[in-house]
Amino acid sequence: MIKAQLSFLMLFLCFNTCLSAQTLLPDSLAEASIEEKVDYLNTLAQQSPNLDSALYYTQTALSLTADCDCDTIVMFCLYNLSFYPAIHGDFEKALQNIGGLDSMLSLKNNDYYTFRKHTLLAYAFKMKDQLDQALDQYKLALGASWAMEDSLLIADAHNNVGDAFMAIDLEDEAREYLLISLEMFDRLGVGENENRRFITYKNLCNVGQDDKEIEYYADMAYSIAQNQKKPHNRALLMLTQANAYSSKKYFEKCRAAAQRAFEISDSIEFTLVKNIALLLLGEANVELKKYPEAILNLESALEYDQDNLKNHHLILKNLSKAYAETGRYRDAFNAREEMGTLSDSINSLKTADAFAEFDVKFKTEQKDKEIAQQQLEIEQQKNARNRILFGGISILLLATSLFGWYYNRSRRKKQAAELALELKQQEAEKLRELDQLKSRFFTNISHELRTPLTLISGPLEDALEKSKSQLIEKDLRLAHNNSKKLLTLINEILDLSKLESGKLEINQVDIQLNPWLKRVFFSFESLAKLNEVQLDYESNISMDLWIKADAEKLEKVINNLLSNAIKFSPNKGIVKMRANNSNGNLVLAVSDQGQGIPEEERSKIFERFYQSSQTNVPLSGGTGVGLALARELARLFGGDLTVKSQIGVGSTFTLDMPLAKGTGREKPTSEQQTVLDKTSEEQYASIIMNADKSNILIVEDNPEMSAYLQKILSEKHQCTLAKNGLEALELVQKNQYDLITSDVMMPGMDGFAFRQKLNNLSAYKNIPFIMLTARALEEDKLFGLQLGVDDYITKPFNARELMARVNNLLQNKKERELWLKENSNADQDIPESAEKKMLKTAESIVLENLDNSRFKVNDLARELAYSQRQLTRVIKKSTGMTPVGFILELRLQKAYQLLKNRQFLSVSEVMFEVGIESLSYFSTKFSERFGHNPKELLEK
Repeated sequence: MIKAQLSFLMLFLCFNTCLSAQTLLPDSLAEASIEEKVDYLNTLAQQSPNLDSALYYTQTALSLTADCDCDTIVMFCLYNLSFYPAIHGDFEKALQNIGGLDSMLSLKNNDYYTFRKHTLLAYAFKMKDQLDQALDQYKLALGASWAMEDSLLIADAHNNVGDAFMAIDLEDEAREYLLISLEMFDRLGVGENENRRFITYKNLCNVGQDDKEIEYYADMAYSIAQNQKKPHNRALLMLTQANAYSSKKYFEKCRAAAQRAFEISDSIEFTLVKNIALLLLGEANVELKKYPEAILNLESALEYDQDNLKNHHLILKNLSKAYAETGRYRDAFNAREEMGTLSDSINSLKTADAFAEFDVKFKTEQKDKEIAQQQLEIEQQKNARNRILFGGISILLLATSLFGWYYNRSRRKKQAAELALELKQQEAEKLRELDQLKSRFFTNISHELRTPLTLISGPLEDALEKSKSQLIEKDLRLAHNNSKKLLTLINEILDLSKLESGKLEINQVDIQLNPWLKRVFFSFESLAKLNEVQLDYESNISMDLWIKADAEKLEKVINNLLSNAIKFSPNKGIVKMRANNSNGNLVLAVSDQGQGIPEEERSKIFERFYQSSQTNVPLSGGTGVGLALARELARLFGGDLTVKSQIGVGSTFTLDMPLAKGTGREKPTSEQQTVLDKTSEEQYASIIMNADKSNILIVEDNPEMSAYLQKILSEKHQCTLAKNGLEALELVQKNQYDLITSDVMMPGMDGFAFRQKLNNLSAYKNIPFIMLTARALEEDKLFGLQLGVDDYITKPFNARELMARVNNLLQNKKERELWLKENSNADQDIPESAEKKMLKTAESIVLENLDNSRFKVNDLARELAYSQRQLTRVIKKSTGMTPVGFILELRLQKAYQLLKNRQFLSVSEVMFEVGIESLSYFSTKFSERFGHNPKELLEK
């Protein structure tokens, strides 16, 4: 049907306008190409003051393409059949006329005209208040724009959306899009993009969070304006800076910037900026109580600015206050009276900011009325067109051509701005999708790195335990230490990904600040000696000051600054750290005596993966992740990380963050610490059970990892291998297994899907299940545990940890099976669903009383309204554990979580937090459960 409509339209246009085309074209174009003729007719259409004339020229142009193989020109003409009705306000006709282009595009794919078609349709739907359809069309247009891969268009769109958010006072959203725009312009390079970068910096200045940020962006924009030698841009920038200072109540700085804007605009007769500068000067002087100066500024502004009602109203408002404060009450009253007469007019205006005089909406509306009247007259004359002189129409076109050209140009610019603004919303959605894709990439790449890292660190640990040669042990320890460094780097990249997605949480603990800072600082003493660098620590922080902070993340920030300072300091240089408690903020300055950072690179060193491009700078290595992560963490703390540097002198990085007061915690006694340190490898021997070999199914797609797991487990257990969940599912239904270990990410069927399939098979759902994975995201662990995963081990892991957890689950399974065998005739007085609910309730009760060391089995039974015998039967049947073991398991699981997240500084603090009073007992039970002592986990 659509093809038939296109054919009919083409034939109709050809026969209806073919003769007219010959008479419309001048003799000079008689031998011109089709493209030149169409371009000439399109120019006439653009200059036409009414829709009928524009469509007449467009149809004539389309008729010329009937005999040529020129798809792009045909699309251009078909597009204009909808475009001109849209810009003339006939949106119904625009939607009707798009059928021809739509049919053409169904036959001949063209990304550019697909993009323009969907954008035009979106605009027409939007103007008809059909917003759902408009959104759908913008999504389709967005897909076409990405297909074109036009970076400049995407960058402009980001800036436009930021500008739109700024207009409605959503500064955080505006800043987000403007920064993306700036980053893209920087990638595209300077040259033709300099004016775009100026606009973006100017807009960022307007939404600066504080005076320093406002000044920074203003300076960047000002340098561009200076290089371009555009005084109008400089005047507009100073006015923007003054407005930003005013909105943040930096009135002294506003006054200085507004004065500068006035001086520049006055020298070049930039009247609009000059008037607003006087208004801002007056407002600032009123706020600073410099009323005589304010009156001079505002009276001058009132004299010059009579057209802009909103500005006029603001001038009168400030004048009224200044008059009243200087005793000129009659003048103040008159100003108030005049303000009242302006209120109705101001309420009718749609403008949203102080630059309302740039908006030509009022004049455009008046012109629309004139055009509509002209269209009506032309419509009335249609029936008599064959009798009325064609020359009359020509005279009308000639008389209005200049006006039509001006009007159409203004209207096109306005429509283009509005279309770009709407398009930006879809661009933002696409970038959010890209951010999610990037997060998934980081998660997946961590899986790929952690698996081989396990195969490096695991055998190294085994070799270290067995090595009897000090020389070989030294080399092995070097390799093992560097595998730990690689894991740290992977974790830093993942932390950046978590920060971006808002999933990195703050785990606050109590820190005795000054001793803690000294410990962190002097932990670099050996590295400093190796590099022949002297360390110097100075602090005004009280020794008894305790704060609440995330010790692990704060230490990451400081470690990064210190390691960089030592790396870039020359031999015999000094690295200083100055710690101050300044008005409730921790101000930590780390300085070195290196060669310094070039000015043009200081704003870039906090960008992730940035490497210096200076040819005179030695190659220092690194990934460019450390400083980016350090600044992001500092901002997560509510502070910031800044740098000052001087070439040939050195650099100083300053961390400024708010302090939250904490309460001191009891330190471990020397006796407790000695017991902890004596927890040795001998304890691990008791972990291995002297039982018959159990059948274990290992589900792992990496052949080397499968072989490593088999090597670890096969000494005590019978192992079977499966490459993915599908193969494992088949094996489970054919054979009997006592335990399953499974990776998460596998082809065919992943670990989560495999676990879900087992849940649906009642005969196999209670097989103990351990998830071995490189994915370190908490939501993955939570999802796995919700599916019934019994334990979750994150790569890299060591053999002792794996064996401990495997044996623990096997022991529980045997205990559970033994109880079921001995109690096969027991009354089934509690249904399975009620048992699960009771276990959940029991778990919640234990966790609520976790720090109470006197909470025993009888307390749990009383809370549940069960007898101890009944409680023992339910827990033993479901878990294989006694109620005592059940409570201990929850205490140990919580302790593992606290130690892993480094939420406390010492093992004894964690021990008391989970309600265990004996350090030796805690260390022994923890080692038996997890394969390493708690101190190892805290220092890992």
